[in-house]
Amino acid sequence: MKHDDHRVPRDEFRRRVRHLDEVLTILDGLAKTPIDVFLVNPEKYGSAERFLQVALLALHNLGAEVVSIRDAVRVDKDWNVPDRLEASGLISKEEAALWRDVNRFHDVFVQDDLEVAHRRVHEILTTRLEDLRSLMRTVVRAEQRS
Repeated sequence: MKHDDHRVPRDEFRRRVRHLDEVLTILDGLAKTPIDVFLVNPEKYGSAERFLQVALLALHNLGAEVVSIRDAVRVDKDWNVPDRLEASGLISKEEAALWRDVNRFHDVFVQDDLEVAHRRVHEILTTRLEDLRSLMRTVVRAEQRS
């Protein structure tokens, strides 16, 4: 039995999706920065790191909202959102695996070597933003099915 106690209104969910899309658009722009410029420009790498963190948190929150709709429970700090969505049949095994992989982007923010961290952020920007967009679409589909 579903409970709507924890559910945000659908228009609020859509607003959050639009916000994530805006953040990904900003990251798209930062991805165009050549690596040599990126590494020496704190405004570029600092912005990229922060917006990447925002994107990951927004994706998590959207997924947690879908879990709360489906299971009538809140998922706050729990990073097993993809597992919960997969177990509910709302996302595929492959989508859950991609989501778990994307969650590992957080590891870059605790990297001791800052140049390595900045290079890794640039690599994520130039090679993995489509994964974030794909997961955004996945969570929207899951919300529609919940």
